[in-house]
Amino acid sequence: MIHFDKLPLNTRLLNAFSQLKIDFVFQPIFSAKDNTLYAYEALMQPAEGTLEELFDLYTRKRELHTLELATFYGATLAYSEKGYDVPFFINSFPSEIFLPGESEAFDNYFSKEVTEKIMIQIIEYPELNYMTWNLKKKQLEARNTLIALDNFGAGYNDITTAYIVEPHIVMLDKDLIENIAKDKRVQHNFKKTIDMFHKENVLVLAKGIEKKEDYDYIKTTDVDYVQGFYLGRPE
Repeated sequence: MIHFDKLPLNTRLLNAFSQLKIDFVFQPIFSAKDNTLYAYEALMQPAEGTLEELFDLYTRKRELHTLELATFYGATLAYSEKGYDVPFFINSFPSEIFLPGESEAFDNYFSKEVTEKIMIQIIEYPELNYMTWNLKKKQLEARNTLIALDNFGAGYNDITTAYIVEPHIVMLDKDLIENIAKDKRVQHNFKKTIDMFHKENVLVLAKGIEKKEDYDYIKTTDVDYVQGFYLGRPE
C-alpha cells in the first residue's frame, strides 16, 4: 500500500489520503516497430472493491480532486521505489486541474529526473468540460507534458473528445481489437482509425492484446505502440 503520511501536504489532504488504501502496479508499453520498451502505465489497485467503484464513490462525494492528487503522488512514489528509468503514464481526470501551489509542492517533493518522465493519460470519465480542459491543457503544456487520450472508443473518449484534447497519443480501447485476427470488420475499423489519427500526426497505441494471433496481425499494421497481457503483465 502507498503510505502518504510523510508527504509535505496540509492536514486536510493528509487526512483525506489516509482514507485511501491503494497501491500501483506498472504495465509495460512497447514500440510496435522493434518491440523495445517505450514506457510504463501506472495502474491503481484499490485494496477493496474495484477501481470503478472507487471512482463512483469519490464522484458522489465530490472529491475527484482528492483522488487526482492521490493518483499523482501515489503513482510517482511507486515509480520511484521501482527504480525505473523510462517514461510512465499517470491516469488523470479531464475535469481536475492542479490548484495554485499544488504543482510547486509536487515538484519540490520529487526530483526533476522523475517528474520529467511523467506523461498523462486522460481517462474516459467523467465527461470533459471544454473550459476546464483548456486550463488543464495550459498547465500540461507549460510542463512540456505528453498527453495521451486513454481507452479511445469507451466512455466519453470519442472522436469529439479527441479533437478537443488534441493528444499526442491515442490509446485504443481493447474492445476495438477484440478478435482482430479473425474479424474482417474489426480489421477494417482498426486500420481506418489508425489512418485517421496518423493524418493528424497523432500516434496510436493498441491496448488489451491478449492473444498471439491478434498480436501477429496488429504487427502487420501501422500502429505505433502495443500493450497487453500477451506482451507483459502489470508488476
